[in-house]
Amino acid sequence: VPMSILGVACLSLLGPAFAEPAAYEERIFNQTLDHFDDTLDTKWPHRYLFSDQFWDGSGKLPNGCKGPILLYTGNEGPIEAFWEANGFMIETLAPKWGGLLVFPEERYYGKSLPFGSDSFLAQKLVYLSTEQVIEDYVAILDYLKSTLDGAENCPVVAFGGSYGGTLTTFLRASHPEAVV
Repeated sequence: VPMSILGVACLSLLGPAFAEPAAYEERIFNQTLDHFDDTLDTKWPHRYLFSDQFWDGSGKLPNGCKGPILLYTGNEGPIEAFWEANGFMIETLAPKWGGLLVFPEERYYGKSLPFGSDSFLAQKLVYLSTEQVIEDYVAILDYLKSTLDGAENCPVVAFGGSYGGTLTTFLRASHPEAVV
């Protein structure tokens, strides 16, 4: 009997890991194709997942921020898979902190194809670089902070795993003003 109690206790700890992910909206941001060439004004539809389900003011800070922005630095694949794999941020930290969840998809992956079906032609791949990806994230953050009521002064907590973790590190190193 003690073994069964231990088994039930262990399963109850695992329960949240298997919970249904929080609801999200799929949104499109009109993203700049080349952040380093001011003469090129080409835009493309950059997909990101968004949830303000827990961003209800419960994490309000003295500076007027409704709660922190939790930014996942999207990996090399469709962003939904990374949403589903981040239960700790989505199911634990966002509700606890009253956080806004933002998951941008990396350019050239999933549905975020700057040139549609022509995105993988050699001459079109010149816009696929870590530097461009980092600037994509900053542009989305700037947009959200300027358009969402109560977001302007909110701290951004960036996170990711594996390659996404590397992108988080590069984002923090190149734009310390953008993320904590």
